[in-house]
Amino acid sequence: MLQLSQFYKECHDLFCQQKTGQSHTVDIQADTAHLMKLIMAERNNYIQSGAFLQKLQYKFDQLLWTDEIEYIDRDDFPAADKQKIVDGLHKKNSLFGTYQKIFNLILPYIREVNQQENRPCKILEIAGGSGQLAFFLAKKAKIHSLNVEITSSDIVEHYVIESAKQANKSNSLVTFKQIDALSLDKLPKREYDLILNLHSLHHFSAEQLAKIFYGSQIIANKAFVAMDAYRGVRNLLFIGGSAFMQSMVTLNPMYAHDAWLSARKMYPQKLLEIIAKMACPDSHVNVTQPSIGLTALVIEPERR
Repeated sequence: MLQLSQFYKECHDLFCQQKTGQSHTVDIQADTAHLMKLIMAERNNYIQSGAFLQKLQYKFDQLLWTDEIEYIDRDDFPAADKQKIVDGLHKKNSLFGTYQKIFNLILPYIREVNQQENRPCKILEIAGGSGQLAFFLAKKAKIHSLNVEITSSDIVEHYVIESAKQANKSNSLVTFKQIDALSLDKLPKREYDLILNLHSLHHFSAEQLAKIFYGSQIIANKAFVAMDAYRGVRNLLFIGGSAFMQSMVTLNPMYAHDAWLSARKMYPQKLLEIIAKMACPDSHVNVTQPSIGLTALVIEPERR
């Protein structure tokens, strides 16, 4: 039975074959959209003409995916209720040690900047929500005597304002800014050393991800580092089940709703790797699995 990771690779190979001989003009978002249409078409071919087990596999993958928008991304959903969902995500990340995992990933970069370049490591978190990752990193930096300048950002003004208030109350040195993750290429070049994103990749379309990845390589000196869950049956059951239990305990059904949709929208690891390599052909792309259910994506710009 053809594995889905191999399927995505074959679709990318077919996309490259179709591009051969065409104009060399690069449109990252258009190319990514073309790839996604090709993937859907090829998946339908397997559903129609593949072996029985292949049909089941690809039909399930087709049914699993959804483009329904989570409450947290809806403009008509109250900001206060969005905050409750974000708070639920923070509790989950704390419980499962996700903040620590991403800190472990970026620690070598921070030490490289501190020790070899003798300056603070400038970190920008994008789509940061309530900024809890940034607060965690600031505390860890203090414990480990690391020199960092941390900025957390989000496009939602409410999150930025509330997080800034929390920073003032706790005397945190984290800075908060309202930044559109889709406009990173408009920021000053090499403004930051690290661009971080946690559990937000699935909130963006493939075309939007390509734009984010591309923009990150313009403003990052060292790397873009992201972590998210990946799509699959086990993750669907685990995320959905744990979110339901958490919602029952906290009386917050909105969190379970968004967690269920998010589990269906997660990107397969191979597809995430392909999108990153298409968007950043001159960068080094590395996709790993730091723990069961998680994908870690690191994109390092070409060293200048």
